[in-house]
Amino acid sequence: MQVNLRNTDGVNARQIFDECAKACGLDWSVLNVDHTYTFEMLHPACRLVVPYDKPQLYHIGTRDRRNGWREIDSDIKVPKPETMPMLRTMEQCCAYVNRLHFTKGEGLVVCDKSEYYNGRSWRRIKIKGRSYTCEHVHLELTPTNAKRVTNNYMLDRWLAGEEDIVRTYHPELKQRFEEMLTQIGHIEQAVQVHQSTYPTKPDYFSNITNPVVNKKWASILKAMFDKPIAQLRTLGKPMISQALQLG
Repeated sequence: MQVNLRNTDGVNARQIFDECAKACGLDWSVLNVDHTYTFEMLHPACRLVVPYDKPQLYHIGTRDRRNGWREIDSDIKVPKPETMPMLRTMEQCCAYVNRLHFTKGEGLVVCDKSEYYNGRSWRRIKIKGRSYTCEHVHLELTPTNAKRVTNNYMLDRWLAGEEDIVRTYHPELKQRFEEMLTQIGHIEQAVQVHQSTYPTKPDYFSNITNPVVNKKWASILKAMFDKPIAQLRTLGKPMISQALQLG
C-alpha cells in the first residue's frame, strides 16, 4: 500500500522514510523484531510548519509487544529529541515555548516516566509555542475561512515586525502581502501628513472629520496624536484590521 504524505506532491511515505533513515545512518540489523519503534521524519519535501533543509530521523519511542506493548527505553543509535531537564515546572515550560520561534521548533513534549498511567504508556502532554500555533493555523485553511485566516496571519506577521517570514516561507502570499503593506503605507502617510498639517492638539482633533480624511482611518488618527509613526504597530490588531477593512 502506498501512503502519500501531505505537501509532498505525490512522494510516498516510504520514500521519505528511507531518505531520512539513510541520512541518520539507521542500522536495520539492530532493530528488535519484538519491539515497535516510533519515529518522526523531518524532510524538506513534507514540511508542515517548521522548515527543514535536509532529511532527518528521530527515534521518539519504543514499545515491547511481548510485555503488553509497554513503553520502554531503548537505544538504536538514532538521534532522539533533545531533553531539557532544567525545565522543572509547567510555568518554565510555557515560558520556554512562548519564546521559541516556529523556525526553531514546535514546542515541548513533557513526559512523566515515574509510572504507567494505563499499564503500558507514560504520561505525556504536548505544549506548543505561540509562534508555531500562529503559523499552523494559517496552514489549516478551508474554502470558508481561507480569506479571513490568511488576512489575519499576514497582519499578525506585520504587527510582529516579521515581514520576512511571509516573504521567505510563503511565496504564494507575496502579492497579497505586498498589497496589504501598500495599504498600511497609505495609512502611515495619512498620519504623517495630518500630524505635520495640524501640529496643535485642537486643530489635530477637529480636522479628523475633515472630508478629505478617510473615515475608516479616524480612530487611528486619534490614537496617533503626538506619536512617532513607528508606534502604529502598537495600536493593536482590531484597530488596524478595521482600518484595512480585512474580512
